[in-house]
Amino acid sequence: MLSASAMTSRWLLNLGAMTDVGPGRTVVGRVVPVSVWPFAMFESRPLPVDRATAEHVAERTRGEDDLGWF
Repeated sequence: MLSASAMTSRWLLNLGAMTDVGPGRTVVGRVVPVSVWPFAMFESRPLPVDRATAEHVAERTRGEDDLGWF
């Protein structure tokens, strides 16, 4: 998973939130900590969006407290 605000890679626990989203798709979602490896997962099913929308979300959340949006 790539963080939109930092463009860094990150592993997320997969509990099926991405079952209806194909590989390579762009999504926006809030990532929260969990107690098992890799210690982070989507809070709820992420929203599929186009790349421009994802970049706009990243730009809007940059500089705020770490909201965990990916």
